[in-house]
Amino acid sequence: MGGIDTMLVDILNEQVNQGKTSLIIINNKVDVDVLKKLDPRVKVYRIGRKPGSFNIISIIKFNLLILRIKPSILHFHNSNAINLLFIKKPCFLTVHDIGYDDRDYRKYDKIFAISKSVENDILSKGNYPTKIVYNGINSNNLIKRKDFNNPEIFKLVAISRLEHKKKGLDLLLEAIKKAVSINDSPIHLDIIGEGNSMEFLKQLVHTLQLESHVSFLNKQNRDYIYKNLHSYNLLVQPSRYEGFGLTVAEAIAAKIPVLVSANDGPMEIIAGGKYGYSFERENIEDLTNKIVMIKDLYSNHSEKLVKITELAYAHIITNFEVSKTATNYLLEYKKFV
Repeated sequence: MGGIDTMLVDILNEQVNQGKTSLIIINNKVDVDVLKKLDPRVKVYRIGRKPGSFNIISIIKFNLLILRIKPSILHFHNSNAINLLFIKKPCFLTVHDIGYDDRDYRKYDKIFAISKSVENDILSKGNYPTKIVYNGINSNNLIKRKDFNNPEIFKLVAISRLEHKKKGLDLLLEAIKKAVSINDSPIHLDIIGEGNSMEFLKQLVHTLQLESHVSFLNKQNRDYIYKNLHSYNLLVQPSRYEGFGLTVAEAIAAKIPVLVSANDGPMEIIAGGKYGYSFERENIEDLTNKIVMIKDLYSNHSEKLVKITELAYAHIITNFEVSKTATNYLLEYKKFV
């Protein structure tokens, strides 16, 4: 369900068109719904290790599998998994966020950063061989918004792991409370996701008396999101810190405006504000004002809103398609085989 998992499926489905491709799932936690989206040509192997375990049987099983399938390269998406490998192969790592421990980075031949902010974070810890390869989306699967008429209810959506200390959903709820109080604005927020902050956020909704303005839609699969994203007027990503923000790119590809906190990763996607709106990080007042401003643009049938959305869509198609992500990875692989 996580962004890394769904993104990886998209990349594998592209890469299998250009070479023999396998997926090795080391841990025993598997989302079957995500696996169902894999192209059947991708060979899937499951080690079944208990998370965090160094059980010798799992380690032997992993290495015997590598010997059997004889991959030209190994591409990891978790830095410490390389410690299970005792066979010499070209090894690559994708770092998906800022703030990760770099103790195993030196063991990789190449480290991919999903944004400039992630690359800066990696290089602040050491002179590692890095390259930026943006995460990508499959825009063809997204239904596109077709109008920007003034809605009866201004519908916002936040798609996120429910970890408020990072993702800032508490800030968004506080801003919704303030925005609703302005002329009793007809605003509704849907929160899609699951996580440890669910009960905290539900209690905050109750405390702020926002029950009629906020709905928790829990975990939803990619198909649901891709079919329904276009029905919203605005996607908000209020993170306190964020390395990239795949849902921002998806929303733009669905032709809906986006409002992000001024973190380097999301700001990279919207080119510093050229292709979307931003607010000062952790500033509830600024977040409130931006929500109200965008709502007013809808009310006034603003050509500005239409123009920025169309320009943003073209920007995403050019720079953040998953086919481009997969190709950029393959070009780097070929330098080592």
